[in-house]
Order: sequence, then structure tokens, then C-alpha cells
Amino acid sequence: MNTRQDCPTGADWDRYVLDQSMQGRAAMERHLQECAYCAFVVEESKRLWQDVLAGVDTVHSARQGAVGIVILEAVGDWIPLPQVPALAAKGISGDAEPSSLTLASADRTVWLRVVRDANTRDVWLYLLSEGEGATAANVMLRPFGLDEVFITDLLGRINLGPVPWPTRDTVQAEVMFPKASFRLAEVHEQEQPAGQALLRSATGDEIRLSWTGEKRHRRLTVEIARLAGMTADAPVKLAVRSAGQTRPMHVATIVPPAAAGLESEGDLAALEIYIYQ
Repeated sequence: MNTRQDCPTGADWDRYVLDQSMQGRAAMERHLQECAYCAFVVEESKRLWQDVLAGVDTVHSARQGAVGIVILEAVGDWIPLPQVPALAAKGISGDAEPSSLTLASADRTVWLRVVRDANTRDVWLYLLSEGEGATAANVMLRPFGLDEVFITDLLGRINLGPVPWPTRDTVQAEVMFPKASFRLAEVHEQEQPAGQALLRSATGDEIRLSWTGEKRHRRLTVEIARLAGMTADAPVKLAVRSAGQTRPMHVATIVPPAAAGLESEGDLAALEIYIYQ
């Protein structure tokens, strides 16, 4: 029989509910079969997020392609929400600070779950939307007043690493949803040291891409040719990252028709470009 000292933390169970690919999941499932307390915690966490997701089933239409920055702020107090046992449970954690918290937009259409891994001390972010990342994937996010920006993966996740937990003054996040996404396979296939290509997204958006330099060290110039719903004379952010990474390699701000110059190293087939406004 397990004791409470053997139980994973409430933050661990939050990750279990939110992240189907987390490490150690099989061991946690075995623990659930033996621990009635943790089974209750997991059911409460599932109920909470089912309720949340049921309330944001309009995120795709309301936020996809939205102009500008969406501000997320803490829901309730800085500490975990006391009315939800799954968020308040600490298990073996003796931390004075909370190990999880929730942020939401003012209209409650966008939610962000912040969870600290009890073992690695990494801080994980989970952006919540309806379905498999239709609006949670490839979203630019600047959390807790950090200078660095991040882009969510296909499941809406970001691992910030072992960063300090946000304080009452910094528990806020800025979110920008992508207007267009491009992969650079077309450039990878070109062996010549200079050239250009017109790239089209799945939704018909277009950028003109020109490059100079060697295959593994190129100078890229990006010009927006067509962007559906683009607001005239409003700044546009372009972010370039390696596939699967959450930290963009480059972020540039332009006002079309100006172009952005970007330095790229590595295999261009593995690079992606995202446009935000």
C-alpha cells in the first residue's frame, strides 16, 4: 500500500492529464491502480480541464488570425486554486511556492497552465484550446516578463527549463496567434549559393524568399507577398525556428512591404517560418 509520501505531486498529476507523452507515465498509471487518493486527484484534474476546454470551443474562430497580443493573467490568487483539489494537492513537495497555476485571457477563451516538474525543476507551459492544437500549436508566447519569446510545439507545450517561478508582479503572459506557417524544404532542394522561391502556406498565404551563401550558412530575405486578413500598415512579426524547437532562432518585426533579413545556420529543410500580426 502506498503512503502519501510516495505520491506524485499535484503538478505531476496535472502533467499526466495534460501531456500524453510525458516521461514516467507508465509508472504513474501503475500508482493510480493502488492509490485511491491520487485516483481522486486525477479525476478532479480531468473534470477541471474538461470544463475549461468545453468553454473554449470557440477559440479557433475567435482567435485564429486575431490581430495583436492577447494578455493572459492569473486566475484567482497567485497560489493554486484552493477549490480544486487537483491543483492544491502537493504530494511529497515541500515547496513554499506553488508548483502549478493557471492563466487566462480576460474573455476566458485562452488558457495557459503552468506546471513545475518536481524532479527536474523545469517549468512547463500548456496552452489550451479545443482539439489537437488547432490554435495551440505554433503560438508565440512571452511569459512572465521574460525578454525571450517562445513558440509552442504541435501539442501546445513549451518547456522553459529551470527558470525562476513567476512572482505576483510577473505572473502574466503575452500570446500571439500565427497567421501563416511555412516550411523551407524548397530552399533545401536548391544547391546553388543564391536563389529565390515563392512559398505558399496551406491556406494560400505567400512569401517571397531569397537567399545567398553556402548551404549551411545562408542569408535569408523574407518578403510577404500575400497574407489573408493582414491589417494594412500594422507591424508583422516573423519567427524562424528549427522544426520541433520552442525557442525561435530569429524574430524580426517589419511593416510590409518592407522585407526581413535573417541569418540561418544548419539544414534549411528543418526550418520553419511563422508570421504573426
